[in-house]
Amino acid sequence: MGRRIKDFPGGAFLEFDRGNFDDWCVYWAQPGQGRKALRDEEYFGQMIALAEKHGKKKLYEDYLKVYEHTGKELDTKVLRAITGLAKREYGQDAFWADYLLTVLYAGMIAEENKKYTKLGKRVKRLGVYGILMEGQSAQVAANLTRGMKHEQIEAMCKARGF
Repeated sequence: MGRRIKDFPGGAFLEFDRGNFDDWCVYWAQPGQGRKALRDEEYFGQMIALAEKHGKKKLYEDYLKVYEHTGKELDTKVLRAITGLAKREYGQDAFWADYLLTVLYAGMIAEENKKYTKLGKRVKRLGVYGILMEGQSAQVAANLTRGMKHEQIEAMCKARGF
């Protein structure tokens, strides 16, 4: 049984559950449609589309607001703040902003809880920075660090100031 992260309109929700590696896989579930594990490439692509409408810098700055409040535990205050931010700042795209920032929040919590992690949430930040600030495609950003040693990824993060 998964651990509920957040409910969305229409009965959909995000949850943590067992994945291929640990108990921190993020799933999207919809009534009558089952659930699916979320992939970086998919939601990075959705982030790019949202940024085209609302600005890459703005979306990155809003992502950083979430990043700064992310630790190992799910915090309902952060979830409420994400929803409030989305409603205030993203108009008709409030659902997508809420969904995407929540997915990233959950993904960062998962990274913070990975066994033996040395990078934690910075791995997600590197991907988000790549798509929003460096113009990388979702595919490139999602796969950039595959097979790299943590020291290489650490150097990439430091070169970008985080």
